[in-house]
Parts: sequence; C-alpha cells; structure tokens
Amino acid sequence: MTNAQLSKILDRIADMMEIDEDDRFRINSYRRAARSVGDATEEIGVLAEAGRLTELPGIGKGIAERIELLLKSGHMDVLDALQKKYPPSLTDLLDIPGMGPKKVALVHKQFGVTDLAGLKRIIGSGELAAAKGMGEASVKKIADGIEFVASSGARTPLGVATAVARELVAAVGKISGVRRVEIGGSLRRGCETIGDIDLLCDAADGEAVI
Repeated sequence: MTNAQLSKILDRIADMMEIDEDDRFRINSYRRAARSVGDATEEIGVLAEAGRLTELPGIGKGIAERIELLLKSGHMDVLDALQKKYPPSLTDLLDIPGMGPKKVALVHKQFGVTDLAGLKRIIGSGELAAAKGMGEASVKKIADGIEFVASSGARTPLGVATAVARELVAAVGKISGVRRVEIGGSLRRGCETIGDIDLLCDAADGEAVI
C-alpha cells in the first residue's frame, strides 16, 4: 500500500466518523494522521516494519497499531465497523463537489439516501432545497457537481492517479541507465481528474528505457 492510498483511507475514516457525528477530537486525529502519511518522505510500509510510525507528526500509538494491522491483514477495526454501518454507495457521494460529510449525513439521516440515485431523487423533487441549512444555491452546486463527475467519468481522480504515478516513477527509476524521473502533465499541475500519466525521464539511452 502506498502512502497516498493509506492517506486516502485515513481521510475516508475521518469522513465517515463525521457522518457518524463522532467525537471531534477523534475525527481530527485521523485527519492529522492522513496529512502526515501523505507528506511522509519514506514509504509507510518501511516505517511500519521498523516500528517507526509514531515518529510521524500526529500519529500516536493507537493509530500506529491500527495502521500496522491494516498493512498486515487488510483490516482495521475502526474502518471495518464504519464500512458495515455506511455502504460504499453512500460514502461515494463524498466525491461529488459540494457534498461534504455534513451534507452526506443530512441526506442519509433525513431522507434515507444511500446512493447517487437517491440523491438525484431528492434534488429533483425539491426536498433537498427545502431542508434546513440547504437552499437553492447549495443544491445547484451539488447538481453541478454530479454533472462534473459524470462528464469526467473516463478520467481518474487526482489521488488515485498520484498513487499509480509514484509506483511508476519508482519502477522506471530502477531501469538501468535512468538518471532521473519526474511526473509531468496534468498530474503535476494538480488537476482534479487525470486523463493519462506523463513521465519525464532523463536516461543515457532513451529508446532502451522506453
């Protein structure tokens, strides 16, 4: 598991905790851990194997033990419990611009929404715009977000593409004769979605590397 992948998992745990109206301190702890893992310069697996996870800012003994378990078994008690409570189709709504954890919690608890179809239904019926704390402007932003996600369906989210790109950079960097590898294109610019991954490679024999 790459640092970017683990960072996204920790962030999603914090999102689900927020939907669950969990303790604010616990939510912030996972947010900090996600940022710390994402910013780490060493691979998370190496740090875990050496028992050095707590050296990262914001990662205490408890979260470190859960990360180690996740890396070894693919499971984490907190993550497993939240995933049983909230289906992937609901947490996928977090990927829609304008839909943060609080709004996902609202549509789920007030209207029983569990997926995109349910969200579209309450937007179309006007129920969401009439809900407390919403309004026409907020609902239009969400509707526009749904259209954006639909139109970019053939593209890959930045976080996913970054994880793949880092693995490719590491692999290309091991090829004989390669001096330097850098990520380029839309990924380097930080675009929200990525069509393809561009790598810039400095090597003694370019054709051989290709």
